[in-house]
Amino acid sequence: MSANDQLETLLRRGIQAARAGDRETARSLLEAVIARDDSHELAWIWLASTVTTVRERRICLEKVLQLNPNNTRAREALNALVGVGGDNAVLDSSELERHASQQLSSSEQAGAGLLANPLVRIGLMLALVAGLFLLSTVFFRTPEPPPMPTDRPRPTQAIILTPTPVLSPTFSGLLVTRDPATQMLPPTFTPTPTELPSATPTPTDTPFPLSEFVVFYTQRNAGQSQPGLYRALGDGSDERGLVENATDVTFDFGGQNIAFVREVVYAANEETGETASTVNEIFIAPANNPNNARQITTIRTHSAHSPTLSPDGRLIVFVSNFDGDEELWLIDAGSGVTTQLTQNEWTDRDPHWSPDGTLLVFASDQASPGLLDIYTLNILDPSGTYPVTRLTDDSGSSYAPRWSPDGTRIAYVNAESVRGNVFLMNADGSRRTRLTRDAEADDRRPDWTPDGQFVAFLSNREDEVYQVYLVDLRGREVQRVTQDERDITAMSFQPDVRFRLN
Repeated sequence: MSANDQLETLLRRGIQAARAGDRETARSLLEAVIARDDSHELAWIWLASTVTTVRERRICLEKVLQLNPNNTRAREALNALVGVGGDNAVLDSSELERHASQQLSSSEQAGAGLLANPLVRIGLMLALVAGLFLLSTVFFRTPEPPPMPTDRPRPTQAIILTPTPVLSPTFSGLLVTRDPATQMLPPTFTPTPTELPSATPTPTDTPFPLSEFVVFYTQRNAGQSQPGLYRALGDGSDERGLVENATDVTFDFGGQNIAFVREVVYAANEETGETASTVNEIFIAPANNPNNARQITTIRTHSAHSPTLSPDGRLIVFVSNFDGDEELWLIDAGSGVTTQLTQNEWTDRDPHWSPDGTLLVFASDQASPGLLDIYTLNILDPSGTYPVTRLTDDSGSSYAPRWSPDGTRIAYVNAESVRGNVFLMNADGSRRTRLTRDAEADDRRPDWTPDGQFVAFLSNREDEVYQVYLVDLRGREVQRVTQDERDITAMSFQPDVRFRLN
């Protein structure tokens, strides 16, 4: 399906939802159209019919007039807003919906030939000037306060596409791809400075007791084919079994929801020709009730793993080899709409969402096939190309990056040989510091305590099984947390706002 066809599909589904009275769905779909074509007059008209406040309606109508100053109905509707209620007043949208329907009909008849008219093009240029004047008048008359840090833009409008039934028997949701020429990860490169001995900030003088923290981890008992999910306090005490068949556990930024991976068995379907399969799928659940888990992905033929939740818990980025190699994918947990973020010949893995929701940090071997480095991806990029920046250029592979709770630093693993060690760097790749130095141990899967004062990781440094350890930010003290005889396969400390406010 071409980009124009996808845009037309989004538009028509948005219009259908608006006509059916489903404003929330309609708004999401129409905003997706506008995110891809900011000059789509018809999408702005219909969006004006779905918003609920005077201010939003006014912005939409002024955009229509910016694009087409001759749209008399939009001008009449805009004039009608003057002196009506306040910026939060709710308006009846039936009149504008009728006009939008007329616009849809006329646009289908006119088609692309209308834009070939030189008078129309001149009118659009004049509209730009007039629209800028109107918008500046509005924004100077009704200024808005700057957003709070917790209200930073989320990627919903830029990348969430239309809810749709299963596209094919092998993948749930609408699979969106772009031209491969635009999806190659750009070779933007910021070399990593020379490793520094111990220049990172030190922990506070009175760190929180470890018993104040909660850690979720997955481990495999003897004879089990799949790990189970467990919960314990940060000092390893009060361990409780939660659910069976779970791994790759992760939290949203508020610590209210978890995502994890579970093995799913699919039976053969003679009607569709699908063969039986056993794959890993992504599930999401309330952190206080993991048994109430809901399956998010339905890939069926290929496994999904390494989920990371957006700060608000609505979106999940995960890894799947659905197209033949490991790529990053995004799914809306509510609608099931799926978007492919990377599409290339390299391995892209270990994603983790930044606390402000603007970036993904991940590992990729795009610069040197077979050896991984750490990159960030701009998930709010309006062009949909999701540009990346390289952060590391280490010897060996660097992988498993994790943001600190305040978003200023990244913990990751580097393996100059077979065994990994935990490193720390600033969010821009500077001030690289080594935290663990056991040449005989394999350290993996770093995470942060909720207060950001320790980096947790899995290691086999004392036993043949992997357990949870903590290291301070100077790399001077390593302490063991769990004391099990079972391999721990994944681990994540539960975020808690109390510790971030200290």
